[in-house]
Amino acid sequence: MKQTPILFSTPMVQAILNGRKTQTRRVVKGTALEWLDRDGFVKEYVALPKNELCPYGNPGDFLWVREEFYQIGHWKEVPGVKTKTGKMKWKFVPDNGEIRYSDNRPETFRKGRHHKDPSTSVWHKRLARFMPRSACRLFLKVTNIRVERLQDISTEDVRKEGAGQNVRQMSLYGLDAKGIREVYATHFSILWTSINGEESWNSNPWVWVVSFERTDKPESF
Repeated sequence: MKQTPILFSTPMVQAILNGRKTQTRRVVKGTALEWLDRDGFVKEYVALPKNELCPYGNPGDFLWVREEFYQIGHWKEVPGVKTKTGKMKWKFVPDNGEIRYSDNRPETFRKGRHHKDPSTSVWHKRLARFMPRSACRLFLKVTNIRVERLQDISTEDVRKEGAGQNVRQMSLYGLDAKGIREVYATHFSILWTSINGEESWNSNPWVWVVSFERTDKPESF
């Protein structure tokens, strides 16, 4: 089965760990978007596993979660390599294999390279995109893939996204199903824009709707 990395923010990782999040939406790009917008294929066809268009795999495939993590290490210069702005290139060097996460983070840590003291070995907060496979603690099994417009999210799917826990039940009093969905969708839009920006919500893009369940580490990982 395919094993694909996927990034989640710390609040979303906590929602997965707490069992509140079993679904995620990611913007459709590339060939799949061309099929939808240019070639006029229906969304159901685009999502078929045989087309292999979803970058997050198909039902039965695995996702390994990249999240913010903490590691002891130091920084060293990369000889002969410059950044795009012409500055010296630096890289982070782990000093041992200990990894911590947001729920057991060290009391003190650095968020990046200390310009006056880069060589001291201390705890550092590392961005999710830098997480190596060996540091992964959270594995997901894809249970369903479909395509839809972002703003078409249902009330039930807002809950599956882990964004419905803050909806005050009193705010739903007297509303019909459409009104209730609008309340939930508003809460999801707040979550979405905090990650992707307001314009991304307003443009109502096509999204991959990836449903998943937590699973053990695959034997072949």
